[in-house]
Amino acid sequence: MIRVLIAAIRANRALLVLSTVGLGVAGARLAVDLTSIPWWLAVASAALLLWLSDVFRVIDSRANELSHSGRVPYRQAAIDLVAKQQVWIILMLLAAVGIGALAVILAVVT
Repeated sequence: MIRVLIAAIRANRALLVLSTVGLGVAGARLAVDLTSIPWWLAVASAALLLWLSDVFRVIDSRANELSHSGRVPYRQAAIDLVAKQQVWIILMLLAAVGIGALAVILAVVT
């Protein structure tokens, strides 16, 4: 789990791009039909993914600063910063993004 979290933190720019594209697509689909609950969930999910990418950016930036100063390795700094950020916030955001992804799948299938 830690390896996946560290990889996600390092990929914060990719998450930013993914969430921006998702927000644009879901927003466009929502503009066509404002009563579509799955697309409302998709917009909310993309917005939460955008927020998560920003949280990961802050953690990545601080971990890089600490590792470049030579005090601690990047991995340990990132783990400590995640623990400081209260992991439950990150897990709640990931769960919300998962719900939004399921909503998009349901909207496309039906």
